[in-house]
Amino acid sequence: MSTKAKKVAVKKDHPMYKEMIAAAIKGLANRSGSSKLAISKYISANYKVGDRHETSLKLALLAGLKSGALVKKTGLGCSGSFKLAAPVAAPKKAAAPKKKATTPKKKAAPKK
Repeated sequence: MSTKAKKVAVKKDHPMYKEMIAAAIKGLANRSGSSKLAISKYISANYKVGDRHETSLKLALLAGLKSGALVKKTGLGCSGSFKLAAPVAAPKKAAAPKKKATTPKKKAAPKK
């Protein structure tokens, strides 16, 4: 019999990277977008992340670009500036014109 110790999930001291990136871009509020370095400095200053969070940040930025949550302003890959994508409004259905309640027309009585 082998008894393996179960791994206990360690609770993170910070939210998910996509949420931290969104907060960093909103907090920095640059018109031309925020660089990876500026986002990294904001995250390390405001959240409890390790010294080596660059890899996770890079992967989260690339995933955000792929999903459409982030927009690339300049540069290639992870270099350059990032902005949050404009929220896509749900397309509204065209309101169907209401039909008027029609009253049944009486047939004209034949003339005698």
